[in-house]
Amino acid sequence: MTRALASHPTASVRSNRVTGWTVLFWTVGFFAVISAVNAAFVFFALSTFNGEVGHQAYRDGIEFNRSLSDVAAQKKLAWAVDAKFSPTGPQRVHIDVDFRDANGEPLTNLSVSARFVRPTQEGFDFDAPLSSQGQGKYIADTDLPLPGSWSVRLMTERPGGKPYLLDYHVIIP
Repeated sequence: MTRALASHPTASVRSNRVTGWTVLFWTVGFFAVISAVNAAFVFFALSTFNGEVGHQAYRDGIEFNRSLSDVAAQKKLAWAVDAKFSPTGPQRVHIDVDFRDANGEPLTNLSVSARFVRPTQEGFDFDAPLSSQGQGKYIADTDLPLPGSWSVRLMTERPGGKPYLLDYHVIIP
């Protein structure tokens, strides 16, 4: 005598019915996975680089706004500046700068220096003073600690005035 398996009282029958417990399980599981991934993202966002380069970002922003007014005042002076950076040897550079006012007259009695900043590495920045040669001409010969790319800021101070700043990018072999 054979009976159908489905009619046997101890036979297990798989049901494809979706019950309330199944929906609850999948919903809770879904949000648990999303919460775990979000928690991981928050952890990594807080424990890695925060994007702030300086420790005084607000003060730096205020100082930047002040520098904008200084740039406007500098433009009103209408100085003509001719700066040349010439390599004279391995890691050696000759700086030759000529300053003229709005009328083309040479600017004398200036205190001029060049600030060399290595954009790719810290710890190699330095200042090089330029000496006056008369008639608005200022020169310096300086050795660089490393060859390659340098950002140079010429800083000119004149008696009774604000500094006059000029930025250059040079590559010295």
